[in-house]
Amino acid sequence: MNKHWTTIDSTFNRPTVPTSSSMWTFLFRRKKTILGMFASLFLAATALLYLIPPAYEAEASLLVERNRSPIMRADILPGLEMAEVMNTARGIASSRTVITAVVDSLQLPERPHKQSLMSAIRKGANQVLVAFGLLPEINERDAWILSLMKLATVKPVVNSNILTISLALDDPELASEIVNEISVQYVKQHLKIYSTKGLAEFYRDSMNAAEASYRTTRENVIAFKTNASLFAVSATREEYTRELGTLRSQLLTASNDLSRLLRRYDQQHPEVTVVNSVISAVESRIADTEDKLKKLEENEATLADLEMVLESKRKTYLEFVNKYGEAAINGQADSNVVNVRVVEQASVPPQPWMPRLYLLLGAAILSALLAIAAAFVREFFDSRPTSSDEVERVLRVPVVGWLEDLPQDDLHALWSGEGR
Repeated sequence: MNKHWTTIDSTFNRPTVPTSSSMWTFLFRRKKTILGMFASLFLAATALLYLIPPAYEAEASLLVERNRSPIMRADILPGLEMAEVMNTARGIASSRTVITAVVDSLQLPERPHKQSLMSAIRKGANQVLVAFGLLPEINERDAWILSLMKLATVKPVVNSNILTISLALDDPELASEIVNEISVQYVKQHLKIYSTKGLAEFYRDSMNAAEASYRTTRENVIAFKTNASLFAVSATREEYTRELGTLRSQLLTASNDLSRLLRRYDQQHPEVTVVNSVISAVESRIADTEDKLKKLEENEATLADLEMVLESKRKTYLEFVNKYGEAAINGQADSNVVNVRVVEQASVPPQPWMPRLYLLLGAAILSALLAIAAAFVREFFDSRPTSSDEVERVLRVPVVGWLEDLPQDDLHALWSGEGR
């Protein structure tokens, strides 16, 4: 390139915003670049589209309900939020456990399958990379598992309880078979996770243990009431209270008699001695009655505690009885009416997910855009003058001639040296 034009490139007054005329001029001037780039890109895209086999997409639909157990559908209980339910179902369906079960059930590593040219090239390239230690070596089973985990798509339908499972492969029959097997294995895994099998036995054992504990506590309460004579607590308390009142009245009378006698006799007088004996006997009976009343109150408090424990164990026993009944009903529930069911199985797709004609049209449009973009880039970085008017404007001297205006024969002769 002429360095002179590079130094004066900044003085060119090219329009920054292209007009329609300048755009058409640009396209005509760069027609070779645009056509060449378009042809190259379109031919390359066409070759790839014919080398890569078309993909057939199979899709299955499943219904996921809120409640975990079918027995709970009639209960007026708030279910889980559907966002959490659908995300949980999506995670289970796309889990490695489900995909591994699909690969093992269909025996995909042992089954012969069609291999396209691009698949063979990719497989050979992977083998070369593995041989050089650039990639880890993976057996056929793990390769299928990793591939299905990447290719299988599990997504919920917006504002619905529907979960879709889709897979795109070059073999339509294999794609539909794998999608249907994913649906089956997902339902099995869902039932395995939320199954109530064994729960009835657990509640039955707990119920029996609670019943035995309740009976033992009740027998202890009855034995305590028998030993402490607490079957008529109120009557016994009233009897002790009445007896205590009588004894205190007798003590008061004897004390008055003793005071009267001491005013007349001394302590050794027989009447004083008799009254003192009566007072001692009454005080002894009062102390004994007070001890009985105190013991009665203590036994009554102990009995209240025992009855509270007995009531708690009775409620626990009844709760286990109810839970055992519900678990027994759940255990007898039909596995075909669980809250996850297949709505529509995947059928063999009759045609690819997108016809090759549409792909070629898209490749043509994309190739044209890339070709024009490449021409724009070349135009932006090309500092050479493009017309005689531009030369006159920059150099401010008239242009005598412009080589591109010469006829093609004269221009060819000039460049070959015949016109010298």
